[in-house]
Amino acid sequence: MSQDFLPLNIAVLTASDTRTLEEDTSGQLLSDRLTEAGHQLAARKLFRTISI
Repeated sequence: MSQDFLPLNIAVLTASDTRTLEEDTSGQLLSDRLTEAGHQLAARKLFRTISI
């Protein structure tokens, strides 16, 4: 039994205390891969954490 492909709307959130959105290579890779797979990138954000 095969099922039809159902594209999803996906948000990518990266938590980092050292990176900016432009330097976020892992978030960019995830975004690229999910769109290549046919899904929609709903949002991409970088959450800045604070080092203690």
